[in-house]
Amino acid sequence: MKETTSLNDVEPETTIIVERIEGNPEIKMNLDMVGLFEGVELTVVTTKIGEELVTIGRGLAGKILIS
Repeated sequence: MKETTSLNDVEPETTIIVERIEGNPEIKMNLDMVGLFEGVELTVVTTKIGEELVTIGRGLAGKILIS
């Protein structure tokens, strides 16, 4: 079984895979609209200029479980 943690625990510049998103369907739908869904690979950044940047608050980040 894979060990999971929340997005809150990831250091910047780390690439991870979203394992599960906790919360109601509206939260999942809103994240899906910006390309953040279960199974997607993403890199955590602190600042990005010149490309689209999606900001996620700590409360929501705690609902995104990764491996």
